[in-house]
Amino acid sequence: MKRLFTLIAVALVATTNICSAQVGLNEIRFRDWEDKDWLDNDYIRELRSYIDAYGRGEVENSALDAYADIIDSQFVVAYIEPALFGGAYLLVVFLDDPSKVFHSHVYSFVDEECEVVVGYEVRWLDLCDAEFDLTREDIFQIAADHPDDKVLW
Repeated sequence: MKRLFTLIAVALVATTNICSAQVGLNEIRFRDWEDKDWLDNDYIRELRSYIDAYGRGEVENSALDAYADIIDSQFVVAYIEPALFGGAYLLVVFLDDPSKVFHSHVYSFVDEECEVVVGYEVRWLDLCDAEFDLTREDIFQIAADHPDDKVLW
């Protein structure tokens, strides 16, 4: 029993250290971001590239197979925030079925010495339990209401 508690304590310390390091790296990742940066950024572009690559058969993701016809359409980012383990956490809905919400973690690699992001990687994308009451028309209206912002991807 003592060994189990020791292992749990070690795991908690390791997790805390990893999370603390990522918070510092997220400060580099999102430093100087303004509101418009949350609407149009390389995390979203990387997600779009990943989805396109999945559609071409270059990426395998069994969690998406049942929704291949949906994710072939454009999407809108419903929510984005820095992810605890680095990069960004996103909720997206697709035009072809906006009632289904997908979540994704897009990681970004940081050159700590230069304090710049040097690359991106979609760690996962799949359907989540969240629900939005959006229709295609709602999404088009949001895009029309924000003509200077990138809304549809």
